[in-house]
Amino acid sequence: MAVDDFLKLANSFPQVLNHDMLLKISSFLLYTPRFKADILLAQASSWPASDPPLFLPESVTILLSDLCDIDEKSTNTLWSYLKDTVWGYAEKAKVVDERFKLFGKDLGYTSLYPPFNYCTNGLCNRPTKGLKLQKTDQMQGVLYTLDKGVRPVWAIRFQCEGCQTAYYHNYSVKDGMRHYYDGSTPEIIQVGEHQFVERKVVNMWRTDTNISWKSFTNCARTYEIALSGPDCLPVDWTFKAALKGDHVQDGFTILSLLEDHHERNTTLIVPHTGEQADRFTEAIKARNARIKLYGQKEVLHRCKKCTRIYNGNDGKPIKSVWVAVMDGVTLGHTCCAVHNCKIPLTTSRDRYCTAHRGLSNICAIKDCSEPVLEGKRTCIHPSHQEVECVYRLRGESRVQLQEKLKRQRVAHPNDGIAQEVDVGELIDDEEEEEFEVDEQNPNLVHGINEGVSDLRGASPLPTGSATKKRISAQFGRRRTHNEQILVAPCGMILARETFFGQRRLQPAQ
Repeated sequence: MAVDDFLKLANSFPQVLNHDMLLKISSFLLYTPRFKADILLAQASSWPASDPPLFLPESVTILLSDLCDIDEKSTNTLWSYLKDTVWGYAEKAKVVDERFKLFGKDLGYTSLYPPFNYCTNGLCNRPTKGLKLQKTDQMQGVLYTLDKGVRPVWAIRFQCEGCQTAYYHNYSVKDGMRHYYDGSTPEIIQVGEHQFVERKVVNMWRTDTNISWKSFTNCARTYEIALSGPDCLPVDWTFKAALKGDHVQDGFTILSLLEDHHERNTTLIVPHTGEQADRFTEAIKARNARIKLYGQKEVLHRCKKCTRIYNGNDGKPIKSVWVAVMDGVTLGHTCCAVHNCKIPLTTSRDRYCTAHRGLSNICAIKDCSEPVLEGKRTCIHPSHQEVECVYRLRGESRVQLQEKLKRQRVAHPNDGIAQEVDVGELIDDEEEEEFEVDEQNPNLVHGINEGVSDLRGASPLPTGSATKKRISAQFGRRRTHNEQILVAPCGMILARETFFGQRRLQPAQ
């Protein structure tokens, strides 16, 4: 029977093939193929696997009756009529998928629409007139899924013709600000201009970084090798399947911020313009500041591991003792070379923050305010130049180069696949160092710190030498001293603070 003939028949008997009946039949065809293996298992071992059984197992009949909202007798009747269709559903689905690949390319395998058909701006009058969002454009994109690999998608954007608000899959844009939608966390998260990731994949990356200590780059590598799948995109698709560590990091950040705002019934608002790397910086700072001030909600807990309750003679509680321990964990994050400066560096290779960047032109010797010579980090003073010379010679020593090369042979820590890395990037500049100089002969310099010496063969100055002078130099950036944490015996971190520096006690004169 042709489709047209069936529709004519349905129109002739509206009391039989009505909307409710068609919905129940379609539900039966949707659910029953999922239980094919269960149906076959209940048959005799001699029953051919290629033939549909004559009857359904009782357990499957009851389940389908509940799922499709029909009685058990009607369920068995539907099976008697549709069993051949159900049994060949898997093969038919493969054919449909192949035909979609052939004919549905221009629509993409997934079209990512905004979740609204009407403008949500309270100041816009178009919704009151019953006018839906009609002005659209689309762009190609890439969707990273957990079970289907990398898929091509079309990302649809709505533009309100009244207030000019733009609506994307995860957020709307108005006056240069990006407003993420309130409500439940989206199943698909946009992590780049043309890159989208399933939430399940982002959760997998969060688990990998927390439990396996994977870097974002290695998370991307793992996905590309294990889950992306072969021939995932059309040959002429504009954007390729390459996944970067930045996409993983942005997915981690966006999902965490969205969950935080949804929990507090607030809206995540970030700039829509500017660099992607800077887009969520202020939102992250605001969240960290709030957690630092108020802590997690679990902070107020009192469990048996961190609280002791003492009873009186009558057996009733008379007092409780709650314990917390404060200790420092040395992590050594890079920071500005100025003592106790808390302004973050622009990049991890910078020596000073933006506020103190001008100090790069001042001599690296402590308490010296003379300008540096061109191409140097010290001033015109001979002993200061000699200190820098010793510092540079130490970095170029054979022993140090051997150590650098040894470290270069292993995989780069950020990437599980070994890379050619510049030797100079593998070892950071030292922090503040001390040197002994002879005021009568500035060419005699000896380092005080372990492993710092005059590599040209100069001997340390004799103890008690009247001409010996000790000076300090800061050629590289500093590192934070430690992360001070207040932790309960049960392991709950109650508070945290970064200690940027320490002051040494002055020796007695």
